[in-house]
Amino acid sequence: KALIALLSSIFLVSGLCMDEAIANTEATKVSFAGKVNGDAMTFAYVDETGKHLLAFDLNPSDRPKRFTKVICSPGNVRSVKYVKYQKEGKHSNHRNAASNITQDAGAWFDVVNGKLKENESCLLNRKRCFQGKYISSL
Repeated sequence: KALIALLSSIFLVSGLCMDEAIANTEATKVSFAGKVNGDAMTFAYVDETGKHLLAFDLNPSDRPKRFTKVICSPGNVRSVKYVKYQKEGKHSNHRNAASNITQDAGAWFDVVNGKLKENESCLLNRKRCFQGKYISSL
């Protein structure tokens, strides 16, 4: 017990010192060329089949048809097509999960080519949403 208490104390003190060291460091200014258009992207999550996504914060007034690409795990870029706006169902548990995707409100998209991982969170975007900097060939 004494050894465990001693080790716990050492880790606690080293953690406090580390926090202090981090707090005393200055932020490094990083320059970034180009702009990212926040209106041109949103998050979506994948259903159980891997062939559909739901963008939970898009409404019909947001013109969801303009979103044509999705970026999931690094390098996994797929084309998508807007299908419909889905209203919240009576049995929604308000969780953004594949098991609730048919009950959650949002814009429904089909994956045009290939499949995605179930429950994966993805960045839904429109063509050329990264102005000046491209993280993929959108």
